[in-house]
Amino acid sequence: MKRYFSLISLLLFGLSASTEEFFIKSGNGFLYTDNLPPNVTGNIFIFSRSDINNAAITFSVEESTSFECYAYEHDPANAVRLESTDYDVAEDGKSTTLNRVTGNHGYYVEYENIRKYLWIAIYAPIDDVTWDTDFMICNHLQLYIQPIMRYILADNSGYRREGPIQRDLKIEYFTFKEENRETGIYEISDEHSSVTDVLVLDLMPYVDTEFTITDDFGVKLRSDSAVFVTDTFYTSAVTAFPFMRVTNKQPNELDPSESWETDEFNNVVMYFSETLSENMTEFRTSAPLSIDLVSEASPKVNRFEWYFSRDANFAVVDFVFFDRELNRFIFKEPGKHYVKLIVLNNVNSPDEVCEYTVYASFNIAESELLVPNAFTPNGDGHNDVFKVAYRSIASYHCRIYAPWGVKVYDSTDITQGWDGTIGGRLASIGVYFYVIDAKGTDGRVFKKRGDINLLRSK
Repeated sequence: MKRYFSLISLLLFGLSASTEEFFIKSGNGFLYTDNLPPNVTGNIFIFSRSDINNAAITFSVEESTSFECYAYEHDPANAVRLESTDYDVAEDGKSTTLNRVTGNHGYYVEYENIRKYLWIAIYAPIDDVTWDTDFMICNHLQLYIQPIMRYILADNSGYRREGPIQRDLKIEYFTFKEENRETGIYEISDEHSSVTDVLVLDLMPYVDTEFTITDDFGVKLRSDSAVFVTDTFYTSAVTAFPFMRVTNKQPNELDPSESWETDEFNNVVMYFSETLSENMTEFRTSAPLSIDLVSEASPKVNRFEWYFSRDANFAVVDFVFFDRELNRFIFKEPGKHYVKLIVLNNVNSPDEVCEYTVYASFNIAESELLVPNAFTPNGDGHNDVFKVAYRSIASYHCRIYAPWGVKVYDSTDITQGWDGTIGGRLASIGVYFYVIDAKGTDGRVFKKRGDINLLRSK
């Protein structure tokens, strides 16, 4: 029990020992709250230049004591003791106020052999933002922010420690991107914290754009210079959001069409990826397959390269096309097929090129033909039509005969089926006979003969 009491006492002592603090008594300023390096001790207050003459800082402690105050410009070791007229001590001896602080100077309050450091920073609005112009920037854009605000404080041993004051910035600009499967030019608004002199954009600008940068320091100080607008950045970077589009297959093609994404016209759509592996082939369908390949490329793209291969590594390329889009491209050969699109911007020279690569794949199923042995044309919406299930069928002919030998159905359209009527009237319940001849796109021949049971509840 005594051990727990001691622990609680230590916790309470720790809380009471942390009550010493600086705070603003007057002036348009704020406490800089970003974490300082672990070997730096002290507080930083930021004031607007126009209001620094009105700034006053108070330091308070828990118990009455005596204070001495010092000021420095470059090194705490060279601090000068302030005259008693430069600071006031409260009647209860629990606080002292620095009445006339100077911008971009440091101070410390000394009491009971303890020093508490303070840096007064003058807010320096952003006045210059640049980027590299000696080479094409294709992937990662860095903005160089000036000026850099700095502090000079001390470590726990009293030695000088200097470092940058990091800004919190909001940047707004335009780029080409995809949102909710819609590509276009969108405005980006990103928050960046702890910025010194380099701001790395989260998303590359794929269109020419200005950058509007809002400095949180300026917002807090209600400064007219809180927002900086750059010159126009002329991009060379390219991107694309291509997709494959195919007319939706019939449900009875044995394809997992319920897992495919479709557009507003019920076309099956598959989107490209930045990576390709042999295991990504989920888009499976029947031959012959007619595909539209749509690039959805950013404005700076001036060259398109479509590569087609049966090899995931594209060691052997079957053919290459250089069109922006490819329409009604026909595939018949079963197995895995891989597509690679490279978009480029090479306006300057062959040696200076921005490019972007994406991949897709699909699987052409081997031919297959399955025939049901019964159907129930009773109008309940379930199994009302006699239809075959199939993959990759090039030609098809189906005949159905009544038990007495009369042909009641004849079709070469594999997507259609017999609805259980003869001459517009309901056919009799019973066993019918089908004759089906078909050929797969892979050359496989199917000759199907058998019985089909027509069932109908009374």
